[in-house]
Amino acid sequence: MAPVQGWASIGAPSFPLAGAYFPAWLICLFIGAVGAALLRLVFMILHVDGLLRYHLVTYLSMGTMLGLIAWLLLYGQ
Repeated sequence: MAPVQGWASIGAPSFPLAGAYFPAWLICLFIGAVGAALLRLVFMILHVDGLLRYHLVTYLSMGTMLGLIAWLLLYGQ
């Protein structure tokens, strides 16, 4: 039971927005989704998008990577 009590004292990272507390992963999800959409736009402008083979997997991976980087930069230790 000791590890569970240790985690409870720290709490989940969250931030207040309009009087409600939102989980931190939600902002990282948003950053990843917007970042993947912007990368797709940049790739289309540079004509790299046509060279990619699996678009869904590629952009999903890039969005995940951007979200995890945001998590590390904003909430990492």
